[in-house]
Amino acid sequence: MTTTTTLVTDLAWNSRACKNGNTRRRGALEGTLLGVPVNGRTIGKGVAFQFGLITGEVRTAWWDGTLHYGSPCLFDIDTHEPLSFSPEAFVWFDLLANVS
Repeated sequence: MTTTTTLVTDLAWNSRACKNGNTRRRGALEGTLLGVPVNGRTIGKGVAFQFGLITGEVRTAWWDGTLHYGSPCLFDIDTHEPLSFSPEAFVWFDLLANVS
């Protein structure tokens, strides 16, 4: 029997957070994105995430720091095209730097 674990997303707005080294505090979502701790510095094209889907597909993407109907707004790392996956489709999700 296979069990599925829903990866937890628990984010809150921090109005004093800085985005990607920007010294002007414009705010950002902070907390846990699909089980990975995130803050204003984990937003944008310079930070890659890798994830596996229930279909077996593995993708690499960046996050724009927003959610759309509870799903993270992810973009393909190479084409910057938006990716659309329900949170239930993810088997695992992590920063690319943590994936071996």
